[in-house]
Amino acid sequence: MTRPYLALAFLVACGAPVAEGPADTGKPPDTGSGDTSDTAADDSGAETGGETGETGADSGKDTADTGKDTGKDTADSGKDTADTGKDTADSGKDTADTADTGGSTTCTDVDLLLTAEVRDSAGVAGTSFGPRDSLSMVAVLSNPCAADITVTTSSNCLFTGWSVEDSRGTASGVAVACRPVITTWTVAAGGSLEESQSWGTLRVDGYVLTVTADVPASSAAIKFSVI
Repeated sequence: MTRPYLALAFLVACGAPVAEGPADTGKPPDTGSGDTSDTAADDSGAETGGETGETGADSGKDTADTGKDTGKDTADSGKDTADTGKDTADSGKDTADTADTGGSTTCTDVDLLLTAEVRDSAGVAGTSFGPRDSLSMVAVLSNPCAADITVTTSSNCLFTGWSVEDSRGTASGVAVACRPVITTWTVAAGGSLEESQSWGTLRVDGYVLTVTADVPASSAAIKFSVI
């Protein structure tokens, strides 16, 4: 007679298959909803950040371009202002130059004018005379300025010579004996200093009178004739 508890033990020992439940990992089951949520959140954040970054970059670029244009316009405006100032300065300079053309009252001995004149016995200057006219050869130093001019000579002579040359080249003249004394002469504004030499009558011919003076102009000449 077989005992019932022995048969049960035998079945257990022989390893009859026993159904196992799911392993307990201590973690809730993955339904996929968590991943979808994470992915959507990550993508949305990335896109939003990217767009925000691009918008900020574009805004910064526009601001930089605006600043650059504004700076350029300001620089151009400053340049135009400088040009205007330059034109104004040139205008002032031109005005000053125009004022100068009105005549200067500051003159020196180089402004004195030396001329030669031939005069008849009545003291009338001319370039044509008769054979009976008694002539005088005159040296004239004139001041065309509005102020007196002082000139200093190395001798006591202001005018130093007179020479008359005919058409054949024959010359006659007067040399003045001067003493080496430094002398100061003043020619009044609009006035003149002169000295003459009596020459008498001359035969019919063409002549050239040359006068010299101890001034920067040094010499002057005039043609005349006796007919």
